Amino acid sequence: MIKKLSELSKNQAGIVCDVDGDIFLKRRLLELGFVNGVCVKVLNVSPLKQTFLLSLQDYCIALRNNSLQLVSVVVDE
Repeated sequence: MIKKLSELSKNQAGIVCDVDGDIFLKRRLLELGFVNGVCVKVLNVSPLKQTFLLSLQDYCIALRNNSLQLVSVVVDE
């Protein structure tokens, strides 16, 4: 099942399958490691679902909801 990364809840994981957005934002997300085939896990979510703490490859990163709406992931249900 394909979902946006912002739709995942705490402790859910998915594999990146697509990154959308304008050229500058898409490039920035790709530079951060959101490339096809990479496993991403949601470690924590802020109370208002505005910020997500993610585990990506060998590091953790916090991003806002509007950036994560551009990343599509494949999730096993």
